[in-house]
Amino acid sequence: MSTQTYASVWDAICDDPVKAKIMKGKSEAFRLITSTLLEDRATLNQEQVLEKYKIDVKQLERLIRGQLSAFTMEKLLELVVLGGHTYDIVYRPLAPEESSGAPA
Repeated sequence: MSTQTYASVWDAICDDPVKAKIMKGKSEAFRLITSTLLEDRATLNQEQVLEKYKIDVKQLERLIRGQLSAFTMEKLLELVVLGGHTYDIVYRPLAPEESSGAPA
């Protein structure tokens, strides 16, 4: 029995390397948002959190539960900015091993 090693958990889970890259980006934004949200919840009440992030209770619950698939990348980037952060999107050519979708 051989063990496969992947560059990220998303490479292991997703059959499509493009989807794996998208999920990796979403999860990085999601981690930042949830970390910032937890800090905010220490000083803000729920109503203030909802107002700051321009979300409803259902969306807040999804964030707290880690339901990444409930959010588009666009919404996650909006939440990053509303949380007081900025972001840079960097485009670069894929390395040959990244474009094959094969395990590392």
